[in-house]
Formats: sequence, C-alpha cells, structure tokens
Amino acid sequence: MDSADLLILMVGAHRSGKTTIAGLMAKYPGLPSGLKIVSDTTSDAPKRPVDRLEWACRRAEPWSAVDVHRAIPPTPRDSVRRYTYTLWWVGGGEQTDLLTVRIVDVAGAAFLQKLENLQKRLTTYEASIDKIDACIFCLDAITLVEYPPEQKRQALGIDHIAPLVADLMNSDKEVFCVVTRCESYLLEGEHQRRRLVRALGWWEEEVGLKGAQSVSVRHWARPIRVPVLTTGCLRLLELRGQEPIFEKTDREFSPRLVGALYGQLLRTAISKARERRGRWQKLLDFFSGRSERRDKAATRLEAAVSAQMRMALQYLEVPHHIYDATKAHRGGD
Repeated sequence: MDSADLLILMVGAHRSGKTTIAGLMAKYPGLPSGLKIVSDTTSDAPKRPVDRLEWACRRAEPWSAVDVHRAIPPTPRDSVRRYTYTLWWVGGGEQTDLLTVRIVDVAGAAFLQKLENLQKRLTTYEASIDKIDACIFCLDAITLVEYPPEQKRQALGIDHIAPLVADLMNSDKEVFCVVTRCESYLLEGEHQRRRLVRALGWWEEEVGLKGAQSVSVRHWARPIRVPVLTTGCLRLLELRGQEPIFEKTDREFSPRLVGALYGQLLRTAISKARERRGRWQKLLDFFSGRSERRDKAATRLEAAVSAQMRMALQYLEVPHHIYDATKAHRGGD
C-alpha cells in the first residue's frame, strides 16, 4: 500500500455512524475556498449511503418518519475498509496536489475485541497504533443519552475502547471523539443539549477510569470533542426496544460541523508532510510552488477550523482554552 501523508484510524461500536462520517467527509468536507478533496477511484463508496440518506430526507414530508437504517445499512460485521483522498489547491487557474489522506474504517464487530487482537488485525492493513497519525472514535448520541448505563456501556464497547484510548494517549496521537446524530439534542432546546453534555461527561469518565486500569497512562488528555449534525433535519421520535425511530422536522437536509473535524485532520496532515519530506523533496516542493501553497492551505484551514470548533465547543460546553491547550500539547499549528 502506498504511503499517505496522514493515516487515520476510524473506530466505534456497531451503528455508531462511521460509514456516515466517512461519507460526509467525502461529500461535504466543509473546506475553505481554494481547497478541494478528491477521492481515488475506489473511495466513492462512502458517498453512496449519504446520497441515499439525503434523498430519503429530502423526499420526506415534515413530521413524517424516515427509515434511516434502510438508507444506510450496517457495515459487514468483520470488515475493514480503506478510503484514500487527495487534497488539492485550486486557484489562479492552477491545480496542485498537496497531500494524501487515508482512512482505515474498522467495522463495529472487528472493533469489539481484545486490544492485542485488534492490533494484529490492523497490522495487516498497515494501520497499527505506531503507524497511524490520528484516531476518530465515533460515538452515537442516541445510544449515549437514551440507553440505561449498563446497556450503553455494552453497546458503546467501553471495556474495549478504553485500552485503545489509553494506548493512543501514550503514543501522543491526535484523538477525536466524534459525536454523531446530535440533532435531537443540539437543536431541540437547552434541556436536551444538557442531557447530551452530561452523557458525554459520563463516557469520558468511564473510558478514563477503565483505560487507567488496563494501561499505564503517562498522561491523560481528553479527546477533542467534535459534535456532527449528521443531517441537520432529523430528530428522535421514539425508541422501539433499541431501535431509534426518526422523524423529519421542518428543517432542510444540511450536515454541519464536518469541516471542524476534517480541517483539523488536514492541518495535521500538512504538518506531517513538512516533517517527513527529505531534503531533495523539500527542494522540489519549493521550486514547484507546492510548499508555498501548503502554507496558504494551512492558513486558510486554521481560520476555518477555529470558527467551526468554537461553535462545536459552545454546543458541548467545552471552554476554548481547553481546546487551545490540547492543540498546543499535540503540536498544532
């Protein structure tokens, strides 16, 4: 497998929104002007479920039920998928490829196993902990808020995720907690928003305690929280057993805050690309203008990410200085 400038591991329990997030990153990356993402020929697959979800939302009448799971069927239980994207600079009649990003998407069943078994599995895909640059943990807001504690602990795979989080923290990796399907809590009033904030605090406490028991953590830095409004128009109507039933509101399909996640990942990719290039490659990049365009891209991403992250942090009551301190600790630009 060809090397990438940024290798991202994406994990989460069954139906935590990994396929949807991968699709939104491909179709609605939320990047500033002058930058675009192009997927390779094998990476169009993530867009298809998002296309089906968007179609289902747009054709639904306000306040009618929407079958989300029919639009996005569950991923085969033991699969590991890889998606590769190239970041391009577009402007002044020129197009320059700046770097490549690869996402390794681990299905929920493959994720819910012992850490050493998962490590062996990831090594097969050249995505072992020592090789990845960042990890995205997808966390379903509905499961997090609505399930009873013991049931949600099992559904979210707390016992499996904690050692992995601790291992990543010890390795100084970028770790993101991406909360999916947030519309029912962030767009439905203060009471609902606080329910999500409390539940997310519970998750972080559980993962931190379990991780400390299983791995000797040298330092604990809270994963960067990024809530994603997956559709912007659906809300939870009821739970039938463990199955959420959604209804279309009077809002339009409009995914939001994807750029807060993608922008941070791409900033990291630019930084890694600078570090990893040898002397001759740096000279080639300088004379071709690629270095200058990377610097411009980093500046634009910084401004865009700062604006979107402040919006995300306001939703989840995270003080700005915590995000800034975490970014500085991890070598953010």
